[in-house]
Amino acid sequence: MSEFDIISYLESKDIEFWDSGKNVTQGWINIRCVFPHCDDHSNHLGISPDRFFNCYICSETGHVTKVVREIEQCSWDRAEKIVKSFREDDLPQSFDNLPQAKINDCILPKGISKNFNDLYKQYFKKRNYNLNYLIHKYDLYEGGIIGDYKFRIIIPFYLDNELITFSSLDITGKQELKHKHNPDDNAIIPIKHTIYGIDSCTNEMILVESCTDKWNMGNGSGSTSGKKVTHEQINLIVGKGIKKVLLIPDSDSIWEWEKVGNKLSGLVCSVEMIELETGDPADLSEDMVKRIRNDFFKKGD
Repeated sequence: MSEFDIISYLESKDIEFWDSGKNVTQGWINIRCVFPHCDDHSNHLGISPDRFFNCYICSETGHVTKVVREIEQCSWDRAEKIVKSFREDDLPQSFDNLPQAKINDCILPKGISKNFNDLYKQYFKKRNYNLNYLIHKYDLYEGGIIGDYKFRIIIPFYLDNELITFSSLDITGKQELKHKHNPDDNAIIPIKHTIYGIDSCTNEMILVESCTDKWNMGNGSGSTSGKKVTHEQINLIVGKGIKKVLLIPDSDSIWEWEKVGNKLSGLVCSVEMIELETGDPADLSEDMVKRIRNDFFKKGD
């Protein structure tokens, strides 16, 4: 049986963790202690490779399921289901802990499901995407093998935690449109009037073009669903109270996004732009993403 993928779980809950440094035993993952009776909520709670934990301050010990139960504030049965749903190399078995859309909601297309078949799995694997993590965090669906959204990943869009529209991503590389959006007349808010992932942003935002760019850049980033940035999207950034924006356009959109930067510079406190020589933010390595994020978000401290 595969082990509980602790890193994917912690990332899906936006919980900071350490895999090296002070207090961290080699091969362990440390987090701040989650138990309320602990006198020191620093990163003294260590989780071993065999998924047992120990807090070196309050001496709380046990299987990692106990930690999940404390984080989720749920029953043992529910905590065990969550642990099972984050097994490494397996698809999630339970999604009832997510604020996901109902499949029969009129916004989402018919015939979609969470049962990603081998063709979809191969797409994620080929691109080194963490399938468990992405499905949980972004409430993704597969579009099946027939219908208007066949061989597409269905990507719900939320604003203030409410489903407002969706996009879809071709997994074959052969369809006319790589990104096929929900028609505006079927949306609560048109896709070019919102920013995918803006709910994960507070005072700072990394702005990119596509959903896959946003997946790679992580929390605090949002995508515009295309090269064009609309007035409505700029107004949304300002209306959300975002003070600092880092633009990372695709390499072929730099000139257009320089204009976006000029518009934003009069509306927010700080605007910066990274010019990629080739490709897009989805192509950036994990190390490069970490460097960009550390540099950008630390400047806002």
